[in-house]
Amino acid sequence: MFSKNIIKPFGLAVAGLLASTHLTTAAYADCEPDPYIGSICMTAASFCPTQYFTLGPVQYVQISQQQALFSLLGDTYGGDLRTNFGLPATEGRVLRSEGSPPGLVAVDQGMIFGSTHVYMTESSMPTHTHTATYAPFGASGPGLQVSTEDGTKKIPAPGDYMAVSNLNGTQSKSFIAAGNADPTVNISGGYISDLPPEQPIEISDTGGDGAIPISPPQLGMRYCIAYDGIYPPRT
Repeated sequence: MFSKNIIKPFGLAVAGLLASTHLTTAAYADCEPDPYIGSICMTAASFCPTQYFTLGPVQYVQISQQQALFSLLGDTYGGDLRTNFGLPATEGRVLRSEGSPPGLVAVDQGMIFGSTHVYMTESSMPTHTHTATYAPFGASGPGLQVSTEDGTKKIPAPGDYMAVSNLNGTQSKSFIAAGNADPTVNISGGYISDLPPEQPIEISDTGGDGAIPISPPQLGMRYCIAYDGIYPPRT
């Protein structure tokens, strides 16, 4: 027989080993071996462990094969509810708690909402203004470019400049061809009559019409749902 002095250290060693094993297992087990049925866990592994279905796109499970899970999920995630029921479709979605928090969208369990991109329309844009400046005479205001050379033409042609009046008998030549007009000066302070009536200024379009991505930076992981384990008690 073992002496008490031998048994006591041996028992402590076994207890310590069991405690150490339990803590190590718990530390590494997000998807635990005896989960509550219907609970969801996340893993970085390429597969879900035994007792778990891999979640992703829409998928349906036979009621006859998973009656316990069906009793918990019911029609929340789809299915015909006669032969099959749906599992949560997590593909491309971030899971969020149900509820109606102030200032946020009210969410019911199983509700699918949200979008990865959004299109801005004229009605959805905030009210704003665009500033446009109409300067038909340039930045210096009303003015007229004239030549400082003597005029060579009595009757102007399109593109000619006004020039220094060159009196030749009774014929005053007050115009000069553009090619001979230099140097020129700007005469300001006058005005032009019979301008066209006031008209709106159209600002040309800019930018593209593509959708704006609104998804924050994310990392894809694997979601698993327990179909075998402990039936969750009601509180």
